[in-house]
Amino acid sequence: MPEDSGVIVAGTDLEEGGSEALKQARAWSDRTGAALVACHAVPEPPALDSLLGQLDHTARAALAGVEKRAQTSLKSHVDRLLGAAADVTTVVLSGSPHAALIDEADRRRARLVVVGATRKG
Repeated sequence: MPEDSGVIVAGTDLEEGGSEALKQARAWSDRTGAALVACHAVPEPPALDSLLGQLDHTARAALAGVEKRAQTSLKSHVDRLLGAAADVTTVVLSGSPHAALIDEADRRRARLVVVGATRKG
């Protein structure tokens, strides 16, 4: 990959709109030689009072479990859409999807961010 080809970050909700975003991001990645990063965000649990330390610990443990399941789902989703041999980095983010995706794109200095929309109703 050329040194200046950069990174493309694609956000997916693991639904139809996110699937199309991944396909389009892959096409751009193939054309430009940019690395492809597929991201999925899980909500962050509400902050808990420090007096409830045990609950806070339980919430963190639950979030870790959710993130692990989300990583497995994201990897399966990417493999199904793009093929298991696809050179795609998968990342599960925590927090508000739009903010987490922009933060990840900034952190990676992405040249392009691709997202999709699922219209219901």
